[in-house]
Amino acid sequence: MSAIANLGKLGGNAENIAIGAALLGVAALVVYVIVRGPAGIIKDAAKGAVRVADATVAGTVTGVSSAVGIPDTDAAKCAKAQAEGRTWDASFACPAGDFLKYVFSTPPGSSTYVETLANAPALY
Repeated sequence: MSAIANLGKLGGNAENIAIGAALLGVAALVVYVIVRGPAGIIKDAAKGAVRVADATVAGTVTGVSSAVGIPDTDAAKCAKAQAEGRTWDASFACPAGDFLKYVFSTPPGSSTYVETLANAPALY
């Protein structure tokens, strides 16, 4: 016999369980509204919407970059490449903002990477 047919045999018990679960859910919602207040509920809803939008954009960017062969960023590989001065590897391992900060930063006692490139001898 199927589970649905067995629920029919329970009679009122299944209905009582469903009603109890619904009442428990309503009670939890009432407690949430009392604790958070209307402003808190609106703030939570806005935060949730921003998280959904952020995750959607991040997922889209990751999906497109994977499709065209751009590897995901890796903080450990990024830091290691920067510490070792491997700018080419850092360009793939670091998020764009971190990479740009690295390229345009001036470590104490040295010129920026861009100035170093400008002063480098021509390869032709």
